[in-house]
Parts: sequence; C-alpha cells; structure tokens
Amino acid sequence: MIHGYDSVTTEFLWSFIINHIPALKKDIETRFANKKVKYFIAHTDIPTEAEAFKEQLETALNVKVDILDELPLSISCHIGPGAIACGCAISIE
Repeated sequence: MIHGYDSVTTEFLWSFIINHIPALKKDIETRFANKKVKYFIAHTDIPTEAEAFKEQLETALNVKVDILDELPLSISCHIGPGAIACGCAISIE
C-alpha cells in the first residue's frame, strides 16, 4: 500500500498528519491485521520534511519506519522536487 503526494509544503505535512493518519491507520489495521509490517518513506529533495514526517508517522501509528530514502530518479524526474510517499508491506522475515 502506498500513499504519495507531490509538491509537499510544511503546512500540507501537518494537515496530512491531522486529517489522513487516522484513515491510514485504519487501512493498515484492516489490511495487515496480525501481520508483521515494514514501513517506508521516500521523498524528492525534502530531507528535513521527510524526517519530520517520519517522526510524526512513527508516533501516530506507534510503529518504526524501516526505510527513509530519496525516491529513485526514474520516479522523481516525473514528479519533481517536494514529493513524499509513505508505504508499507508485509514483512517476509
């Protein structure tokens, strides 16, 4: 499952956290009930905002984000700077 956004501003990040985290949490609890899940955040050229988003996501969902990294060039060249995405997947470990 992936949620992605382009041209992220600081105001958007906090709006997302306040308005969308409850829906994301419910989606994760429904789809991944009783499964070990890994969490990811990727961004294009907004490391400070991505780190802040990571901290808020970890707090809101009571999870540990496993990977925080820049989006690959094959994606970021199409969406430009200021994009952020969070995703999760069932762990096979």
